[in-house]
Amino acid sequence: SIGAGAMFSICFGKRDRDRLRSAAVHAFVLIFAVTLLLDLAAYALLDPILHFLQIPTELYEDMREYLQIIFAGLAATFLYNFLACFLRAVVNSVAPLWFLGVAALLISSVLTAIYSLSVALPAFFMPLDEAAGPELPKRCDPGWRMLVPLGLLLCAVLLLGACSQPLADALRAIAGM
Repeated sequence: SIGAGAMFSICFGKRDRDRLRSAAVHAFVLIFAVTLLLDLAAYALLDPILHFLQIPTELYEDMREYLQIIFAGLAATFLYNFLACFLRAVVNSVAPLWFLGVAALLISSVLTAIYSLSVALPAFFMPLDEAAGPELPKRCDPGWRMLVPLGLLLCAVLLLGACSQPLADALRAIAGM
């Protein structure tokens, strides 16, 4: 998409909107086709890749499901990269990228929360005793050590949510903006 960004900038600078539109469409189709081919290859070769990596049988299905989710995200990554490239090439402003970045962070946060809860809730609320029945998996109580990472994560989220300005200022200073 870097080469496409240069073409977008040239066309936009010459005020040749027809050529800009054509370049955008061609770049979109080409990059989408490459992404689609990579995605299809990844799905088709998923089992051979997992066998090559010698994934243990007890982890195999979970690893396969995880990689399928990651590969499904290639389309979203393609779309984000294409739009970011186009906006950087055509607009001399960082503001649209901030909105795009915030949207990506919000979506990522929601999906991460859903995934984390799907792992954490069963770990904490599985029955400890045998009276629950044979259909439910049993767990052993991990104690307070399991709460430390979750507590630290909660504190970090609350702190960064409430006091995000110093972090944003520091990141702007690092980026030179």
